[in-house]
Amino acid sequence: MAYYNARLSQITAREFEAYSLLWSALARFYRALYPLQTGNFDEDALKAAQKLCEEAEDHCLLVEEADRLAFYAFWQRSRFIWGEAEKVKQKPDSLKDLWDQEIKGHPATAATPATATAPATAARAAIEGYYHELELIKAEFYGKLAMKVSLTPEQVQKVFQT
Repeated sequence: MAYYNARLSQITAREFEAYSLLWSALARFYRALYPLQTGNFDEDALKAAQKLCEEAEDHCLLVEEADRLAFYAFWQRSRFIWGEAEKVKQKPDSLKDLWDQEIKGHPATAATPATATAPATAARAAIEGYYHELELIKAEFYGKLAMKVSLTPEQVQKVFQT
């Protein structure tokens, strides 16, 4: 029994680290892309986010398949937006348009009558929709880890913050 407890504690610790790295990488990419909405292109931040995703990818085998797929989907979408932004990085208005276009087209973002009549409100709702997807990924990560280590999601989140 001691063998299994020791093994479980090692596996759980590695899974915990893997989820933490995946979440950190996705959050970094979101923060690196966020300036596009104001017409700014921060190539250094995007390269750092890309590097962090590449490092986190090494840990993907330690997370559940659905979480791995969510990580790759968010990363791929972020890379696509980065690639498109790079083409127009000297044109602030084009960067803003790209951000609005890509985020508004996101499935997590739904136009409402209130946002349809006010472009600034629609853009803000779109950005919140994209960020909401990132927050859902984080909540799922915390919930799964909590079940594995018999903690509440809030306790897991506190561990991530330390």
